[in-house]
Amino acid sequence: MPNWKKLLTSGSNIQISELTLQAAGVHKTSIDTSGNIATEGYVSSSSELSGRALTLGTNGTTAAFIDTSGNVVSQTGYVSSSGDVAGTSLTLKVNGLHRATIDTSGDFSCRTISGSGVLIGNTAQFRHHGINTFDISNAGAISASSTIQGTALTLATNGSVRSTIDASGNLFAAGDISSSGGMIIGRDMTLSTNGVGAFSVIDNGVVSASGLIQGTAFKQENNGNLTFVVDTSGNVSSSGTLSGTALTLATAGTQKAAITADGSASFAGGIDTFYDATASLGYITASQLIIQGTDQDAAISLKDNDGNQIGAIARCGSGGNAHKGRLVLRDNTDIKIELTPIGTSYVMGAFSSSGAMTANSFHQSSNGTTIASISNQGVINAKMGLITHTIGANTGDVVYFGGTTSMTTGKIYHYKSDGTWELADCNAAANSDGLLAVALGAASDTNGMLLRGMATLHTIDGTEAVGDVLYLSEDTTGNANSVAPAGNGDIVRVIGYCLHATDQTVWFNPDSTFVEVTA
Repeated sequence: MPNWKKLLTSGSNIQISELTLQAAGVHKTSIDTSGNIATEGYVSSSSELSGRALTLGTNGTTAAFIDTSGNVVSQTGYVSSSGDVAGTSLTLKVNGLHRATIDTSGDFSCRTISGSGVLIGNTAQFRHHGINTFDISNAGAISASSTIQGTALTLATNGSVRSTIDASGNLFAAGDISSSGGMIIGRDMTLSTNGVGAFSVIDNGVVSASGLIQGTAFKQENNGNLTFVVDTSGNVSSSGTLSGTALTLATAGTQKAAITADGSASFAGGIDTFYDATASLGYITASQLIIQGTDQDAAISLKDNDGNQIGAIARCGSGGNAHKGRLVLRDNTDIKIELTPIGTSYVMGAFSSSGAMTANSFHQSSNGTTIASISNQGVINAKMGLITHTIGANTGDVVYFGGTTSMTTGKIYHYKSDGTWELADCNAAANSDGLLAVALGAASDTNGMLLRGMATLHTIDGTEAVGDVLYLSEDTTGNANSVAPAGNGDIVRVIGYCLHATDQTVWFNPDSTFVEVTA
């Protein structure tokens, strides 16, 4: 074995093929024949450590290395430095997957950037699958392929705010707002000058302006359908109602027509529906229609196609009658109906009413001869002849008692011992021998019961003739019959006389005596 002390103290170079350092038999450091240095401890130097490559490991596992090209790779830990970490590029990977790079041009790419401070660069580009999605140029221009989102936006030039969108969505612009599209869409819009509102459109579509709204034409649409149009000639058309507090129509500054706020209308010319060039109205509805200052037959006139007046509402005349009205209806030139407060009002022809006809008196005539009349005292006068009635009509003795309802008008009833009315039945003396009456309505106490007099019955069984004696019918209870009952035990009782062969009009006067049939 060489004398190492002599070798180490020698002034010449120490040359050996390899070197191994041990302590207490434990390997600490070695330099193999290839020049590779392996050490269990630290390597320290006051000067440079030079070599082609460097590998750092623990327990035989590589933790980091610097290859012959100068690339630094950390396998399991971090790379840290109290000074600059310098190189031509940087790549960060996890399990072989790329996470971030700084290339030789200084371009930086990564998955997510997070920082509590300022991120500074000349430009910024964001990509997704190799496609630019967001750019900030070195002039400060921002572009994005999708929505730019945030709680507010402020645009300024040289520190002067030019436009803002606040957290509530309100938009302010110091200059013009323009769009290359068809619409600028928002909930509402306000245009101001020196802080004073000049024009606004609120969220329900109401438009207001402090000045004129001007243009060559105007169109209003609803769901793509035109609803209101003002064309370049000033013509107005609307698919709905034109509403306002008043309307004035003028030509060259001269008023031609007007409707005031109280609904009054005035027209300088006629109102024409283009029928025979006549100033006429096809349809008028109003709470009042006032025509004033007209002479007789000149108020409201109804004419046929030949120009003949067939109806008129007018004054009766002039002078003392100028305040009286008159209604006339004609058939060609013949007056058929005339209603007037002076002279006689009349109807030529039949007259009917579904309701009550009320008058102070009544007069019927034919060819100038009085046929019938009812005075204002209720006295009835009629020429001799047949008297006709509707069912229930009566003239005679009427009583109002019995408390019976659901009765049939014109039927004959028998007064019972309990004080109520029942349908008369000639098949038994108990139902026909007492007081008889004709029901004048559904309720005895309200409509009355005719004990004697002129009456119109509900039904007369058999074939009656004028002057026939009438009996209680054995065919139907409550009816009369021109044939006397003939069944055993039937009650034969005269109840009156027939006055009309078809109208069921009778003189009702029940005999107080009767005959019981024994067959």
